Amino acid sequence: MNNIERIFAGSDVGTLFPASERPSMIQNWLAQAAEPAGRVTIKAAAMERLLANQGAAKQLQMMDIVSVDGDFVAASPVEMQCPDGNVFGKGLVQVDSTDIEEGLGKKLMDSSVMCTTQMVLTEDAK
Repeated sequence: MNNIERIFAGSDVGTLFPASERPSMIQNWLAQAAEPAGRVTIKAAAMERLLANQGAAKQLQMMDIVSVDGDFVAASPVEMQCPDGNVFGKGLVQVDSTDIEEGLGKKLMDSSVMCTTQMVLTEDAK
């Protein structure tokens, strides 16, 4: 029996290449074309949490940020770096750089800075 006959008979023939999640248009733009307006340094634990749960919707909180470099407004693309200086992704911030600087080290109720649906993480950061 040739492969065509086996396929029509319902047999599993060939190699399966499972689909992977495609990045959103915003994530494609961030990865390929967005020029960062600044940079945020993120605690190592927060970076590990983001990298471990790439498929899950997570938020980067104000308390996850160590420092801010640059002057940017909400909805600006920024680079995310770990404390050792390695950049591991880009994202769109939800607040201005001045608001982030004022909130550093504080536990605020509604302190979301960035959502994973608006961020892209580099492959070499893993």
